[in-house]
Amino acid sequence: MQRSMDGNFMVDRTNEARNRELVQQYLNILDDSAEGKVYVQKVEDMITTGTPRLIVNLNDVRKKSAERATGLIHNFVEEIVCLEQAAKEMIQRASPDFVRTHEVQVGFEGSFGDRHVNPRSLKANFLGNLVCCEGIVTKCSAVRPKVVKSVHYCPATKKTLEKRYTDLTSYESFPSSNVYPTEDENKNPLETEFGLSTYKDHQSFSVQ
Repeated sequence: MQRSMDGNFMVDRTNEARNRELVQQYLNILDDSAEGKVYVQKVEDMITTGTPRLIVNLNDVRKKSAERATGLIHNFVEEIVCLEQAAKEMIQRASPDFVRTHEVQVGFEGSFGDRHVNPRSLKANFLGNLVCCEGIVTKCSAVRPKVVKSVHYCPATKKTLEKRYTDLTSYESFPSSNVYPTEDENKNPLETEFGLSTYKDHQSFSVQ
């Protein structure tokens, strides 16, 4: 995505096509319905238990596409967006309702090679890379809710509005404004529907 001279954002069609290609490659990796059905079973278990995280083994990715495994390690932010989109599409085929009500995410296991580090060997040159860091947690904050999506009802218009929030911990390129809506564009007051809003657990910790 690029910014035009008038300050608006323009969609980069070349980048969009590239991302769509990556999503398809990851779909081919995850869809093992004709093979061992490892990920097909994982998806079924996610839907049954309500778990929103799909654990992907890097070794499985390497077997099917060494290029994608290398991309995940060295160009993580771009690749993870495509992998999570592929996971959402795969899960949506089995249960459209699950994707609507859960924020699907991907976790990793398997061999990380030289990206398996500890706090001493975690260097600045690993920025933007996928790493597995082993250490002892010496300090951690309380688990606090962070708003992902807020839903607001306008009594005057009887319309429902939604707003999604992203920050520097999100994969999106541009963090959103975190201003909480209290009125619509016509200055009509809004009521927050807390039961319909979406939150996620947020915690920070120190390791050594």
